[in-house]
Amino acid sequence: MFVTVCLIWAAFTLGILLTELNHNENENMVQESVEQTQEVVYVTEYKYPDTYYKTVSASQDDVELLARLVYLEARNQPEVGERAIIEVVLNRVLDSRFPNSVHDVIYQNEPALQFSTSPYIEDTTPTQEQYDVVNMVLNETSPILDTSTVYFSTFPQTKNITAIINDHYFCS
Repeated sequence: MFVTVCLIWAAFTLGILLTELNHNENENMVQESVEQTQEVVYVTEYKYPDTYYKTVSASQDDVELLARLVYLEARNQPEVGERAIIEVVLNRVLDSRFPNSVHDVIYQNEPALQFSTSPYIEDTTPTQEQYDVVNMVLNETSPILDTSTVYFSTFPQTKNITAIINDHYFCS
């Protein structure tokens, strides 16, 4: 039974990926290739195209937290992957189901620790790249992810996958 479910899920995921890859002209889909690694970026149509992150109040401490989180969660990812991690945090700030500050979203631990790397944030030293990406996202007018995307992991957290970037699944 388990093997059957796994095969069905793999076929479903591959089918979605192949379908979306055939629609390159879709302006809401992002695809990038890196010479050393093959990466796939799949993004659905934005549900809320007028909602961007300028409405999020981010202090210098928030920028520091986001840079450290991105360093811990995505330093091995391309810029698009780092941007997506930041967008997940900001999407949570804007979502009524989550705390309404960057600090509280990152350190939220109910029902479980939301960001497994948060205990290591204080001991982390991000590079200038992470600070640049944080500032880019805070000032962008075209997010990579749909604003309903509030989860990411190396496996799908829900059946509502909104993007796949390298080995990260982004879900709503």
